[in-house]
Amino acid sequence: MTSTKKPPKFDYHLLALLGWLSENPNARLLSSYGAGLDQNYPTLYELSPKREDGKRSIAQVFPARDSRASDESVELVKRLGGRVSNDYHKLLQQGFLLSMSSMYENTKAFEKFVSTLEPRHEFHWSQKMFLLTKKGFEYWNEAGKAHYEKLHAKRLAAREEADRLILIGVDGVVRPILPERLEKMVNGAGLRLPDISRKVVRPYAIARVTKETATRFYVEDVDLLQGDAYALSGGHSGSPIEGRAPNQYVEKKHVMLDNATKAGAARVVSTDVEYADDLRGIMLASLQQIIPLLSEMNLRLAQKGSERDDMMGELLQSLREEGGRSEPKRERKAASPKP
Repeated sequence: MTSTKKPPKFDYHLLALLGWLSENPNARLLSSYGAGLDQNYPTLYELSPKREDGKRSIAQVFPARDSRASDESVELVKRLGGRVSNDYHKLLQQGFLLSMSSMYENTKAFEKFVSTLEPRHEFHWSQKMFLLTKKGFEYWNEAGKAHYEKLHAKRLAAREEADRLILIGVDGVVRPILPERLEKMVNGAGLRLPDISRKVVRPYAIARVTKETATRFYVEDVDLLQGDAYALSGGHSGSPIEGRAPNQYVEKKHVMLDNATKAGAARVVSTDVEYADDLRGIMLASLQQIIPLLSEMNLRLAQKGSERDDMMGELLQSLREEGGRSEPKRERKAASPKP
């Protein structure tokens, strides 16, 4: 870069992208759909080395096309600062990216590029490709890389400061577990038991903090402690951990213990399991007495209902047979003569 102008400064994410492109400038590119660069859904590609016939293959590296590539895709997102979406127009405005497509601009360059691919890759008619230019490569080596390294060092320092384990809880529900005998008794009699479940925050997972904000912890290395949150919550709620790697996070209100340890988490789980077992024991002891009583009551009520049907049926039938003979008919009044 021979210009005497002050070099532009970009945020960490754009610099990380420039670094990724510059690492293999003749083989890495990104694309979007439509007249402009889609900031929310860019696609990243990588080309294979040229063969003897000059042909190359192209592979989509983000987003991942299958589960086998998902781990590599996550690592790439980490490298790019946690997200791929950004305002890439800033790079275009500086001339650091070359835009080409089959319809909008640099169409000849686009067709030449596509002709080198084997097998031929069918791009959508509205898809635009963006390649790193010589100017962009020079900027990265002369100024961008140094600026990126300063920002990267700050992020590493912030990550190190945030680094610790947290114990995450979930709004759980403890319900009685009925033995098969009582379960059949309840189902067979169609009994409706009272809701005696108890809501309690239960230890769900331990995770490592990578970043902290005023209301959230961003986490990785999530280790589930008691299985699925859906089961722990009695089917009422899902996991308190939101987002997808590498941007998983949990709201601080769901954190049971900050600066946790695995040994401490194990003790919390042990106490929680013991408490839940005690609750179920109390519930079951009462239900073992209540359910047979309810079942017997339900049976007696059903019998009484049958008795009533028989008794009422006989009574109504006898009254029909009497036909109301004991009741005299009402006399009709004579009609008044017309004036």
